[in-house]
Amino acid sequence: MNSLIEISRSGIKVAQEGLNTTAHNITNANTPGYTRRRLITVPQHQIGGKGLQGLGVKSADFEYLRELRTESLIQTKQQELSYLEVKSQTFARLETSFVSDTGGDLDARTQSFLQSFGNLASSPQSRPARNQVIQEAELFIDAVKNVHSAIEQERELTQNHVQESIRKVNRLLEDLDGLNKTITSALNRGEQALAAMDTQVMKLQELSEYLDIKTVQSDNGQVRISVGGMEVLSPDLIQQLQLTKDSESEHLDIRLANSGQGISVESGKLGALLELNNDDLVTLSTDLDGFVSNLVQRVNFEHSQGYGLEDTQPRNFFSDMDGSASTLSIEEDLINNIDHIAAESISGVQGNGDIAEAIAGIKDSKIMSGYAPVEFAIHFISSPGSKVSALNEGIDLRNSEMELLTAQQQQVSGVNMDEELSNMIQYQQAYQGAAKVLESAQIMYQTLMSIVA
Repeated sequence: MNSLIEISRSGIKVAQEGLNTTAHNITNANTPGYTRRRLITVPQHQIGGKGLQGLGVKSADFEYLRELRTESLIQTKQQELSYLEVKSQTFARLETSFVSDTGGDLDARTQSFLQSFGNLASSPQSRPARNQVIQEAELFIDAVKNVHSAIEQERELTQNHVQESIRKVNRLLEDLDGLNKTITSALNRGEQALAAMDTQVMKLQELSEYLDIKTVQSDNGQVRISVGGMEVLSPDLIQQLQLTKDSESEHLDIRLANSGQGISVESGKLGALLELNNDDLVTLSTDLDGFVSNLVQRVNFEHSQGYGLEDTQPRNFFSDMDGSASTLSIEEDLINNIDHIAAESISGVQGNGDIAEAIAGIKDSKIMSGYAPVEFAIHFISSPGSKVSALNEGIDLRNSEMELLTAQQQQVSGVNMDEELSNMIQYQQAYQGAAKVLESAQIMYQTLMSIVA
C-alpha cells in the first residue's frame, strides 16, 4: 500500500514539474535568446525484502536544448554580416556626399575649370573670360575641398565609433565574466543557472557583432573567448581591450589592456571600422591628393610658360601647396589682378591664346593612373557607389544564411507551441491519472481499515 501511495505521489509531483516546465516554455516562446527546457525523469526505487521495489519516477534534471555548432556558425555569419553592414553604411554616406543632383560634383567642376581656359584661348583679352577662369577655379577648389571634408568627417566618425565599440566590447566581456561566475556558483550548489545561460547566448551573439570571436563552451556552461588567437575571457581571466592611435597617421590599433599586446581584428563592426580608418579612407584621401597634385602641377607648368597682359613675370596659377587637397588655392596675384592670368606664350602679342589652349588641353591628358582628369573624377566619386552595390550583395547572402541557420537553431532550441501544448496535455493526463491512483489507494486503505475495525 505504501509503495502504491508513493508511486501516485511521485507521479503527481513529476506531472506538476512537467506542467511548470511546459508553461515556462510557452510563456517565453517569443523571448529573445530563450532556450527551451525539457524535464528529465528517472525511475526511483528502494531495496525491499524481495529486491528492488519500484516507487514511480522522479525528476532528475532539466535538459537545456542547445546546438553549439549551429550557434558557432551563427556567430561567424553575424561577424561577417556586421562587417559588411558597417562598410556599406559608410560608403553609402560617402556616395551621398560625393554625388549630388546639382551638377556641381567634382567631375563637372573639373571639366568646367579646364573648359574656361578654352574659352579664354578664344578671347585672350576678354576680361569676362578671365573672370570666368577665376570663378570656375574657385568652384573647382570648393568641390575638391567638399570631397576632402567628407572623407575627413567620415574618418572622424569612424574613430569615434571604434572607441564606442571598444567600450561596448569591454562591457560585454565583463557581463560574460559575471555570467561565468553565476553559472559556476549555481553548479557548486548542485543547480543549473538556466536564465544566466540564456543571457550568455544573447551576450555572445551581441559580442560577435563587434569582432571575430572564437568560443569554447565547457560542459558546465562556462565559456572561453579568444580574439585573434589571444584569450580574452576564461573562468579565471578577463582581458579588456584598449585603443591606440598614431598621432601623425591616425592609424588605429587594438591591444590588450593588461599586457599591451596587439591583437588582430578582421571581422565584425570593429574589423570594418579599423579597415575603413586604416586603409579605405586613407586610400580615398591619398587618391584625391594625388589627383589634385598632378592636375595642379600640369596647370602650373603650362601657366608658368606664358604671360599675362601687363608684365613678363612668369607665375603659377595655383599657390605652392603640400600636395593636399585641403590646401588648394589660387595664386593671390591672379585673384587681385586677373590681367596676370597667362594666356599667351609671347609677351605683348595680342590674340595669341596658346597657353590657355594648352591648359584646356590637359583635359585629354592621362594624368592619373591612365585616366584623364574628368575620367578620374568620375571614377573617384562613383567608387563608393560601386562598393555599396558589391557589399549589399554580400549582405543579402549573409542574411539568407543567417535565416537558414536561425531556423535550424530554432528547431532545437526554440519553443514549438504545438509540441508544448501536446506535452501539457500529456502532463495533465498524467497528473489526473496519478491523482486517480492515489484516490483509489485511499479508498482501498479506508476499506481495509473498516474491515479490520
